[in-house]
Amino acid sequence: MAWASPLTITINSIAYALNRINNDNYGSEWVYRDGARVITMKIRHSIDAPMKTTGVVRLRHNVAINHRIFSTSTTKEIIRDWSYTIVVPDYDDPAAALLDLQGFAPAIATTTHHTDMLAGLN
Repeated sequence: MAWASPLTITINSIAYALNRINNDNYGSEWVYRDGARVITMKIRHSIDAPMKTTGVVRLRHNVAINHRIFSTSTTKEIIRDWSYTIVVPDYDDPAAALLDLQGFAPAIATTTHHTDMLAGLN
């Protein structure tokens, strides 16, 4: 199942519809642009070189989001980046890796944990 286009990202109760501007075998890219900001999201899939110690090849899956808020006469430009990466051996069972992910995600993806992370707490 492919990701939606447009892809809606809601920030502070405002929905931004990002249109897919690129789609190839190894990833996709979406963008939203208006007079105040540009939001981009990229998904990339890649294959790492074999590890020198074990020869294992790992598959890398990455989502990166960039939110650029343009400067005004009274504010500075702000650029915020977020990324999410999953790296697994090429022989791994995707269903088993998904079970791990479903266990890990709720443990870290909470407002409290994000607030602490932005405050430099752990």
